[in-house]
Amino acid sequence: MDNWSEIKEQIKAFCNQNNYEQLKIYIESLLAENDSNALLLAYAGVSYMLANEEEKAISLWLDCFLCADEEELIIAATNLQELGDLYFKNNQFNTASLIYQQVLEFNAEYFQCYLSLGYCFLYSGNFDDAMEVWKNGLSINDQWKELYLNIAEQYQYIREYNQAISYYLKALDFYTNDSKILYNLGFCYTATDQLDLAIGYYQQCLNIDPNNCNIYGELGYIYLLQGNIKKAKEYWQILVNINPDIFNNLLNWSKESNDQSIILNYRLIDNLFFNKSLAEFTLIIANLLFAQKKYSLASIYYQISLNELVLKQNNLLNQNLLTTNEIKNILHNLFFILHQQNDQDKVKEYLNQLSNTDNEYIKNVINHLINSPTKKVNHPENLIINEAKKYYETSQQWADTKRNYQLIYGDNQLNLKPPQSFDDNIHPSFYFPHKFSLPPSFVTILDNGRFWLREDEGSSAIISDDNYMIGDISPESPALSPNHPDKHPRYHSLLTTSSLPPVTRLEGKVVVLGGLLNNIYFHWLFDILPCIHLLEKASITWDEVDYVVVDNRCSFQRETLEMFGIPSSKILPLSFPTHIKADKLIVPSFPSAIAWMPPWSCQYLRTKILGDNLDKKTPHKRIYISREKSSNRRLINEQEIISILEEYDFDILNLELFSVKQQAELLNQAEIVISPHGSGLSNLVFCQSNTKVIEIFSPNYVYPCYWLVSNIIDLEYHYILGEIMGSKSFDNFLYPDSRFEDIYINPDDLRTNLEQILSS
Repeated sequence: MDNWSEIKEQIKAFCNQNNYEQLKIYIESLLAENDSNALLLAYAGVSYMLANEEEKAISLWLDCFLCADEEELIIAATNLQELGDLYFKNNQFNTASLIYQQVLEFNAEYFQCYLSLGYCFLYSGNFDDAMEVWKNGLSINDQWKELYLNIAEQYQYIREYNQAISYYLKALDFYTNDSKILYNLGFCYTATDQLDLAIGYYQQCLNIDPNNCNIYGELGYIYLLQGNIKKAKEYWQILVNINPDIFNNLLNWSKESNDQSIILNYRLIDNLFFNKSLAEFTLIIANLLFAQKKYSLASIYYQISLNELVLKQNNLLNQNLLTTNEIKNILHNLFFILHQQNDQDKVKEYLNQLSNTDNEYIKNVINHLINSPTKKVNHPENLIINEAKKYYETSQQWADTKRNYQLIYGDNQLNLKPPQSFDDNIHPSFYFPHKFSLPPSFVTILDNGRFWLREDEGSSAIISDDNYMIGDISPESPALSPNHPDKHPRYHSLLTTSSLPPVTRLEGKVVVLGGLLNNIYFHWLFDILPCIHLLEKASITWDEVDYVVVDNRCSFQRETLEMFGIPSSKILPLSFPTHIKADKLIVPSFPSAIAWMPPWSCQYLRTKILGDNLDKKTPHKRIYISREKSSNRRLINEQEIISILEEYDFDILNLELFSVKQQAELLNQAEIVISPHGSGLSNLVFCQSNTKVIEIFSPNYVYPCYWLVSNIIDLEYHYILGEIMGSKSFDNFLYPDSRFEDIYINPDDLRTNLEQILSS
């Protein structure tokens, strides 16, 4: 055929339009003129596969094999690869993967196809199949070096460090002196406590790239682990001086903070920037480690601090090196660690050593420590033994014994499309299949059932009268994806807890509206409020209920409880901890699973809270949601970012100052919303479809909950990653819990991204 370019363009046009019936008709018309053309048969097979007629597709591909020679099959594979790439670029990874698999049937030595097919599986949340595809590629040709690198990077991300090391070493045979591979090897060896090997690889990195601040950050951390405080400081000083913008912002932003963790971070950066004393640096490190509960390492640095700042100093208090409170803090923390480690011999050794000092204040502190009785935790005398050592995995299993269970929604499914980003690859936190099934929604009633909530609100359980925990309504932090193996009920802390608070007995019917972190706006909105709808669907009325166990300490809770019709006279506020038993315990499930919302729950919230105001005005507001008043995940350079946003007519809002209804109405009028990751983005559920969203993440904590909401409401979702504070290990040292990490955004990157999004 002489007009192949026109034919291919027409085929691509039908594919872009998802018009597969017309595609079939078009290709069949061409085959009618040339029924043995291998490329047409290959395309015809694709057309039937896209129309979900798999048997016919297989038959056509078999015909292609029978009539084509090797060269024609290679040509067919190349052309189908182009079609697969079309779907891949449109983020239709499932369709692309089906085409790529057929490409490999035609040409098993097509490297690019292995690469792309692996990414299709990876981006669809299928890690094992992605690894298998890439490893199969290497079995075909062990010189495909990029596959070694891809496999290594994915193993590193899931913390399978030994697997990552083996593939990085193979990649290094091809990419000799590649600084990125050397750096990653150093990181993996550090993670597996092979510190000398890690140092060797990092030193090779420095020989290649002496201005790479990441390497100085990692080396400084390794020397910190090894107790070489002088070298740790030396490398970290180079780190902050190579990359001063972030750290200058961090210093200026944090100097007025009253948060103890931020104060310690400020002192650390300040000491490095201005080359203050090593002794002071050592004490800061000790205090940071103590705050992070890394007691063994903290003990080492407290000992060094005592030696340098106390035992070697005369007239200590007159030299302003330490205040009396700081001395007392060191001693108290050190003795706390030693008692934690139950090492009484070391306690006596330090007491004797420190008692020899001439400093009277230190002697008095030591005498106080010696003579003070050891504090003991006071437990109520009536603590009860926890007998709940068994579990049902689901409420349905519990209900199989003819107990009270009412299914409300059995088919909770999310249709997900990948997020938009200016990075080359999708972040692994968004690796999910196009269609993702969620657990069912239901209401169950337990005779003599119990509800237990741990004091920190990080764990709760529903317990049957015969001491079985019911797994799918007994959540624990962290909130992982449904059916995640690490969240199986057998791992629930209740099953290994020896004792529980005393039970409060309640007569009558008691509804439980309690989850995890009940006072967090996101969890309240998506985990608790939709449960009221399940009760309504189960025909449970407030008139027949005696108590509603629910949190009401926050204004947004009280506002919505009234809005949703919960009688205030029946509210029994949560206490912390809670342990109640009721004649009949009425437990609506979570909408699906903790922190996961099915479409019905979002529609319920929109209708219930916005009512007649839903989607009445054309979206026109540009909104930036500030976390300035929050205790974590704040923008370090927010004022700089706000200056840019104001150029584009953004309103800068602290949503904590508005009622829930006002927040909903504001977001319903938004054409674009920008915010760091946080509860304020829960209000995306009230946006109109096609509203543009830009979520800002720290590089170490990317959680997809607002991407899920955006998919349900059909928003245009984008995300931007902040910059690492110098290096990954140094960043983790400043923020050991990545969930609370504050964020630095490069202002030029934000401006560039914003321009592209607004113009699209």
